[in-house]
Amino acid sequence: MKKVLFFVGTTLITWGGLLTAQSKTAPITIAIEAVQKNPIKLGTEIRVSITVTNTSKENVVLLTTPGRRHAGLWYDVAVRNTNGSSVTKTRFKRILDGEEEKGHVFGSSIATTLAPGESVREEATLGDMYELTMPGTYLVRVDRPYPDANPASKIKSNQISITLER
Repeated sequence: MKKVLFFVGTTLITWGGLLTAQSKTAPITIAIEAVQKNPIKLGTEIRVSITVTNTSKENVVLLTTPGRRHAGLWYDVAVRNTNGSSVTKTRFKRILDGEEEKGHVFGSSIATTLAPGESVREEATLGDMYELTMPGTYLVRVDRPYPDANPASKIKSNQISITLER
């Protein structure tokens, strides 16, 4: 009886470890880059390109935005100054983040299927979400929840810097 319990316990621990290891491996990667070259003139529409790549061996379905310019609806775009402080959010971003109760954000979505190794590219306009009215260097990162990997985790992009000048 002890041998059977030991076998069952060991098997459960082994399978549990495998399942945990598999759930930590995200099936997608996210890479961002500035659409414009640095430095960018203040008052210019500042956009980042977001590329999601399927790194798994199976098809992945993502919700994306039509027109490829409003990816901020599906991605959490974070902008900070070089001191690490958050930049002032616009009303649109506060509504997106659930920080403002009065107001609604409407958008459309398309289910996009990515085959293994395939990518999709979208853009987010930073000025829609943050008040970028002062010259300086800003750090931008994007992340996105991916419930299939782990409901509580988000897949993070690389971090880029954008310099604004008068």
